[in-house]
Amino acid sequence: MTAQPPSTNLDEGSAPIGLVAIAADNSLAHGYVNVEELIGSNSFLALDQGIDFFDTTGRRLAPRFKDDWRLVGLSVSPDQPGPEELQHRLCLMIGKFEESVRGEPSAMKRAGLVGPMWEDGIKGVIGRLPRIEGKSLEASLESCAELLGHPAKVTRPPGWSLNSGGPLHNLIHAIGKS
Repeated sequence: MTAQPPSTNLDEGSAPIGLVAIAADNSLAHGYVNVEELIGSNSFLALDQGIDFFDTTGRRLAPRFKDDWRLVGLSVSPDQPGPEELQHRLCLMIGKFEESVRGEPSAMKRAGLVGPMWEDGIKGVIGRLPRIEGKSLEASLESCAELLGHPAKVTRPPGWSLNSGGPLHNLIHAIGKS
């Protein structure tokens, strides 16, 4: 396999995250622009565990279902833990992801993270993880955009589609957390 030159392809203009879905065990989180995007996506909702939903201010969102238990929307929940709860859970998710990357280095190849851009391997991935402790929730969500699958600006390897979610996000999927 020949090494590919680093990409300078920066995607700009991705819509900002409007809501976050996070697994009950904090192993995976995904950002969505709006409820319609969430409903149209099948990848996250296929988890075999509970999912909590939050808006970008940290308000908990309760799922609304049709008679056949299909998700049709989200409503603001009376249970309002505040932005600190989502911030804490994002920190836990990043920590779990780091542990998973260290424990399964072969996932990088499955996720397509090869070539000069990733020559530092696990160390390079760990170095790209957002550090959000002490940041506001707004700043944390911006820092986590690539990991949550909604990068506004991210360097993508050649041949990656605009809808790929970004290399770090796809690594979560390759590890098998969704």
